[in-house]
Amino acid sequence: QEQTADEREALASRILANFMAGIQDEEELVSLSRLPLGRSHMS
Repeated sequence: QEQTADEREALASRILANFMAGIQDEEELVSLSRLPLGRSHMS
């Protein structure tokens, strides 16, 4: 399944946001960032 440029940009934005929030583990960054927006808050 191809990602559109918008989808790639949104994913990159979420990865960056998670990274800025202090998540350093690459696998965790990617798995969190693949979640739909709004669901990635750690409780």
